[in-house]
Amino acid sequence: MNVHIADGVGPLRQGPTPIGGAVLDHVAVGVGDLALPRPFLESIGASPLSIGDAPGFRAQQWLFRSGIRLEILAPARVAENDFLERFIQRGGPGPHHLTFLVDDLSEAVATSESAGFPILYANFDNPLWQEAFIHPRHACGTVVQLAQAPDWKVPDVDPPSADLPVINFDVCDESRALALYGDLLGGVVSVEEQGVLLSWPGTASIALHRTEREDLPGRIRSFAVRGPHVTAAPTTLMGVEFEVLT
Repeated sequence: MNVHIADGVGPLRQGPTPIGGAVLDHVAVGVGDLALPRPFLESIGASPLSIGDAPGFRAQQWLFRSGIRLEILAPARVAENDFLERFIQRGGPGPHHLTFLVDDLSEAVATSESAGFPILYANFDNPLWQEAFIHPRHACGTVVQLAQAPDWKVPDVDPPSADLPVINFDVCDESRALALYGDLLGGVVSVEEQGVLLSWPGTASIALHRTEREDLPGRIRSFAVRGPHVTAAPTTLMGVEFEVLT
């Protein structure tokens, strides 16, 4: 399926931004093997960043022209934490979380709780990466990670030729999605040809699509990609579709 981004019809609304500095940093996908998506991502022109590990997973991020990073997670050190292994065993590979950087995590946690988005878990131990998580049942089906970290520069890599400007998100409750990603996390809302779009500077946008499925509150359906090396045919990989923008 080819997707065309039309010019917007102008802002629909912009809610307040209770969480200071909130911006979409990366989207993460859980897979069984970190090497699985590498040939495809290299072929379309995404730029690989370094590989790291932590209790429960290994991770590698891929940079796109819009500034968004696609993080690939694979189970590792599962004796210390088996959250990702359980996630994949339960539903197979697929999108796991969206990460938003914030100015002050303590303030973000309090604001999120008061806005009706309870925090499942928070960790302030590491001054270089403090994090908190909104459970998917309260976040339209996908974990939202809030993180506070010092400013850091993306390592020097070959500039990516591929872009990932839009994350397509199926939601049952559009008003709750707007309250979370618009009002709480500061996405600027507009109406585009492909649906309601939430945007942040220097990163990808989230396009909301209403779904009538009753078995889940929502899911990331696809990543819209474009670039000189992106083929016209969509590719399903890691439990998510890569749609081609024209």
